[in-house]
Amino acid sequence: MKVHAWMDALLVERLMERSERVLGRVERFRGDWERATFVTLARTFGFGLNGDAFERWAEYVPLQAVGKHRDHLEQVAAIFLGLAGFLEQPHQWPERTGLSDEILRREWKFLSAKFSLASPQEPLPWTHANMRPQSFPERRIVQLARLFHDGRSNLRPLLEATETESLISGFCTTGLSEGSARLIVINAVVPLLYAYGIQHQDEAMKERALSILEQLPPEDNHIMRQWKACGLSVSSAADSQALIQLKREYCDRQGCLRCRLNEECPSVKD
Repeated sequence: MKVHAWMDALLVERLMERSERVLGRVERFRGDWERATFVTLARTFGFGLNGDAFERWAEYVPLQAVGKHRDHLEQVAAIFLGLAGFLEQPHQWPERTGLSDEILRREWKFLSAKFSLASPQEPLPWTHANMRPQSFPERRIVQLARLFHDGRSNLRPLLEATETESLISGFCTTGLSEGSARLIVINAVVPLLYAYGIQHQDEAMKERALSILEQLPPEDNHIMRQWKACGLSVSSAADSQALIQLKREYCDRQGCLRCRLNEECPSVKD
């Protein structure tokens, strides 16, 4: 029972840390939850390697201006890709996204003049190393464009979604795999809901964020494989998030004396 209590505490600790980042964005954007939501989602679409670049890019995006063209996917994608610097060189857009390179460049030329937009003077640190083409940042940006076009990048649909599977399927409509969509929910949607619950003193919203993690399968990564090798069972994303927190904030920082598993699970010592 003590182990379960420690796992629960680790999960809340991780959610609090991630929620603080969300609330920091809300404060930085002067209470603009929509902008904080978009930046949080965008960072997660970077899937680690491109996270910083996606966050910096998202802060450039003029959401109010893009919103005027939300009904036209090619126009949204053109603004997104143009601001990322991906319309400077030829790309095989039809092959990767189903969008026309010619149309995207034409729309970017028109819309960048209309809204006085330009690619960042200092190129963003995009990387294509060690990833498959389906994970390239330009493809992820088009997926975000589809999400914005469908109205699914706004905060309200996330707050109102009552079924975890509907959240997953909503992200899958952009072209994300089911596994990637789950990671977006775990790493962006859940912290957003928890942060919203904290700021608005909405305990039901915080409980829903926890419930989503309990309904999702655990992540499959090297940290989870290490814990499984130690004999710990992992049955949900709530467990995997707790164990990621334990590894990064206790094991990696040599915080064994602060760790309750040190007493309860002799098999995980050393």
